Amino acid sequence: MDYTSFVVGYAHPSADQDVREFIDSAFENFKIRIIASDLHALVKMAIRVQVENISIDFNKFLRNRGILTD
Repeated sequence: MDYTSFVVGYAHPSADQDVREFIDSAFENFKIRIIASDLHALVKMAIRVQVENISIDFNKFLRNRGILTD
């Protein structure tokens, strides 16, 4: 699989070990990359792109896995 699945939830759990283990297991067993995020991190990233004039390398972004935090 060339790209990552992107999962968006309402709020990032403070105890995220189960989520991280699931993401790692999906990659190890099926070579499926998953990025999990919450709405807060996505909105903050969008604001930073506009306000701080930063850019995001989506090709690199979509080939990673893990939890997207702010």
